[in-house]
Amino acid sequence: MPGTFTSGWLPWWGHEPDQPLEPDAPNAWIDESGVSTGLDRPSISADTYLNLAADILILSIEELTAKGSLHRITKFRSLIIGLAVERWRFRPSDFSSFFRRRNDVVSRWVRWDAQRRQEDPDFRAKYERLDHDLSHRLSESPPTHVG
Repeated sequence: MPGTFTSGWLPWWGHEPDQPLEPDAPNAWIDESGVSTGLDRPSISADTYLNLAADILILSIEELTAKGSLHRITKFRSLIIGLAVERWRFRPSDFSSFFRRRNDVVSRWVRWDAQRRQEDPDFRAKYERLDHDLSHRLSESPPTHVG
């Protein structure tokens, strides 16, 4: 009878052998012994993170947290907060009190950062550089405020 399912094999299921998993870099961040070869991002407090990021970008905390800041500072702010949320395991609410802003405003900065990073190669390079510099700064001298 046409259209009747009579066996457990369907013609579009190929009989191809499984391929070995060989992830391309940068996804290949685990060595043979199971240790990550990616950047080390230790758990630190939001205060420590902000101070280190501001220091690397040569900004003062007052400049960074001031309301109504210049456009340049606003870009740095979204860069710092976007990186914190996306790669350093922070939540927008961890920074709300520092900036005296509501959580949804800080979340908006994260969205702006993600969009800008996708569209602007120069901004993406700054993002990667800050992540790298923060990780290396912390690996050289452990933070005093662990949270």
